[in-house]
Amino acid sequence: MVTLNAEGGFSSELQPTFFTPVKNDQIADTVIRLLSTHGLNERRIERRKERRYPFAQLLKLTPVCPKSHKPLGDPIHAIGRQISSGGIDFFYNGLLTNNYFLFHPKGETENSSTLLLKLKWCHYLGDGWYLTGGQFTDLVPLQPSHKLD
Repeated sequence: MVTLNAEGGFSSELQPTFFTPVKNDQIADTVIRLLSTHGLNERRIERRKERRYPFAQLLKLTPVCPKSHKPLGDPIHAIGRQISSGGIDFFYNGLLTNNYFLFHPKGETENSSTLLLKLKWCHYLGDGWYLTGGQFTDLVPLQPSHKLD
């Protein structure tokens, strides 16, 4: 049984006493300041709670400039893993050097737009394969130069 004790901590018959964090913790404040000076925000949106759907599809992703959306190289082919309203993750047999890609879902004929994908993470799986994921950041009108067929 776990109980709240008079000092504001939790205690258990089976485990040692656990204290709730102090709100005026100088160590935590210092770490948060350090993170914020490096462009990281403690209050980032947690996307792991978004509902994900299996998406085992062949993907065609075109590396692009994030501001102009102009292609920066040849499209790559990857294998989809999961998709959500906020992003997608996929398998690719190489390390990607670009951070932004255009993703145009196959069969999406009514929509003349593509999704701008910002890569957020990458895990090496072995044998040259990577599991990579990113966040959809914008809806980009499809231009003839994108040619994603």
